[in-house]
Amino acid sequence: MVKLLAFVPCVAFLISGRSPIPMDVNDIEGAGSQQMDAAFESDLDEGDDQRDEERAASAARKERAKKADLNFDAVMMQQNLPINAYGGVAYPPASAPPTAAEAKVEVPLGEYDKVQQTLVAKRRAAQKSLGPAVVLGAALYSGEAKASGLVLRLELGMTLGHPERYKVVPLVGEDVVVVRATVNGEALPLSRQNGYHVWVTRRTGEVTAVLELLVPARGPKGSLEYDFLVART
Repeated sequence: MVKLLAFVPCVAFLISGRSPIPMDVNDIEGAGSQQMDAAFESDLDEGDDQRDEERAASAARKERAKKADLNFDAVMMQQNLPINAYGGVAYPPASAPPTAAEAKVEVPLGEYDKVQQTLVAKRRAAQKSLGPAVVLGAALYSGEAKASGLVLRLELGMTLGHPERYKVVPLVGEDVVVVRATVNGEALPLSRQNGYHVWVTRRTGEVTAVLELLVPARGPKGSLEYDFLVART
């Protein structure tokens, strides 16, 4: 049998005939305060852990973006170096060849003039830069979020130079699923390079590539985040 004995300002319990154990009300209040302090400290610890996780996630995103820029430049910069019509570095201006009046040849003068004109034309072609191989223009994204992820349509405009030479065009990050890629309704063969889905082509002029994409969700449990690399335009 348990009896409750009340005293002022003390509270004690009598169990099975044992002597009452005095317990000061201040002790009870102190215990409650300690529990509240412990709960508050626990909340602070959880808040610190959450902030640490957010800082770590922010640092990871910055590092990923930095790596993405380096990978994108690795695809674009090398092929966009100035070259001449023969695929080499543009020559510095050359001195004019000797005129027919100064030359001494053992061939008919008419034949020599033809050779001289051919050499001049080749030197001029070698001095003329062809400009960038790939220039990306506007990018238009549209779509909707579904249970399977983010379903997007990408229209990416570009200008391609360097006739008769292969160009590497970065389209979107390789962490995205490319369902279909076309130009004027014609399917494109894609490959991967430096973290991007790329299109290798000899086409020239203004082109618009249309891609159907599926972006899976990422992030912590209970959160929906969509993060993927895009071609820098």
